[in-house]
Amino acid sequence: MKTRSSFCDFINHKFFEQGAFLTNPENQEITFARGGKTQKIISTPEQTCFYLKDFYQDTFIGYFPEETLTLPHSVVKEWLEEKTEINLSFMSVENEDKYYTEDFKKLKNSFGEELKKVVLVSCEKFTLQDASAAKRHFFTQALNYGTGLPYGFWGNGYGIVGSSPEVLFSLENLKLKTFALAGTAPLQNGEQLLNSHKDRTEHNLVITDISEKLRPFSADVKIDKTCLHPYRNIVHLKTNIECQLKKPGNPLELAALLSPTAALGGYPQSSAINFLSQTQYAKRHPQRFFGSAMGLHTPDANFAIVMIRNIQWHGDIFSIESGGGVVPESELESEMQEIHLKRESIKGHYL
Repeated sequence: MKTRSSFCDFINHKFFEQGAFLTNPENQEITFARGGKTQKIISTPEQTCFYLKDFYQDTFIGYFPEETLTLPHSVVKEWLEEKTEINLSFMSVENEDKYYTEDFKKLKNSFGEELKKVVLVSCEKFTLQDASAAKRHFFTQALNYGTGLPYGFWGNGYGIVGSSPEVLFSLENLKLKTFALAGTAPLQNGEQLLNSHKDRTEHNLVITDISEKLRPFSADVKIDKTCLHPYRNIVHLKTNIECQLKKPGNPLELAALLSPTAALGGYPQSSAINFLSQTQYAKRHPQRFFGSAMGLHTPDANFAIVMIRNIQWHGDIFSIESGGGVVPESELESEMQEIHLKRESIKGHYL
């Protein structure tokens, strides 16, 4: 029987040395994993596997756990009710907003008939007095975010935990579900967001990007009406998209096809990635998982989420990345406000 006790037994020292967890967007069940090994993979394996996609390239790290435990969110919630939030003492190491400003100015001079949108990212790095305790705390806080899809992956000195508002895809038989998520505003400004020409333009490019990628594999791509999608103290524009695939989908191929979306990379994808690979940000962070895909392949489930709204660490250096879509009419001041809104939302919950 899957109980709170079985969960408490599972999240032991072994789990925090090498582990992962991911929430199924269809039923809100969370699969936890511990032990095992990681390795580069080039095809979808037969056994249960978590996978992370590199942002700039179609390469994947696969995690093959020794043990897994899948629980309904209600059981995890019982455990969370016994936990007490703590405030961590942290020291900022570096704020990379100045590099964002350089990339923004370069981008504004690069727009043309080909390049229509690019998602630029900034980062803040910091240290904590007790890094080991902080990592366990971040795990709890990701599960306790209150919205989105909690996820995490760590081992060998690197880790990432968060709660994502964005599903890359969920696949059942031949039915694929996804959605466009782009455009951000404070929660109280939802109606303004719906009527914002700049944000609707950006959002429609994401819809176009997903539709163009899916149409060769499906005779009928269905696009719903755009609506508001609240996420704690902010709100996004969201449009549900689904289709029936012509043949069974390979999860890694789907992840490579759809990620990065125009909501995290740009449009068209090849031009946007080419620009992003030349930015100050890419030079400082040549390997990147933020904004890319994390998925889970099992005999019973195939789905992937977009890795945003997270905290990462390399050794004992922690970082928060946040980004926003830039189109020709974007202004630096408003884009920086969006970056800071997302960053402060993460800091406010985890720190």
